[in-house]
Amino acid sequence: MDDGGQLLQRGPALPSTRDRIIEAAHLLFQQHGYGRVSVDSIAETASVTKRTLYHHFRSKDDLLAETAEMRSAKATAH
Repeated sequence: MDDGGQLLQRGPALPSTRDRIIEAAHLLFQQHGYGRVSVDSIAETASVTKRTLYHHFRSKDDLLAETAEMRSAKATAH
């Protein structure tokens, strides 16, 4: 189909599943502390299953490391 040479306009990109998990973990770790946050609560907050969470991260420790890396990257970007 000919679109008249125009690109389709799309809305803002949605965060990836991995990014949603990281953001959910970051939020929960800040609110409740690492030790009080369960993998179940991270998965629920990110609207994913535990299986999906574990597909992206081997452990809660790996997820903590990723949230720390995200914070570091944001801090150096400013």
